Amino acid sequence: MLSRSPSSYTGRLLATLLAMCVVTTAFADEQEDFFEKQVRPLLNAKCLKCHSKDSAKAGGGLLLD
Repeated sequence: MLSRSPSSYTGRLLATLLAMCVVTTAFADEQEDFFEKQVRPLLNAKCLKCHSKDSAKAGGGLLLD
């Protein structure tokens, strides 16, 4: 059986966590870009005239702004 020092495991763990953070951040940026380019314009065009705090109807209480 090979024995490894705790610092070896710690180094590998830190490298793995760092890689996961980079991937997660990149994925979050892609999600934000998608929302801003695809979803927000649709909400603005189709939903906010009835579902905003400035609306007279107030959309049954569902506010999207």
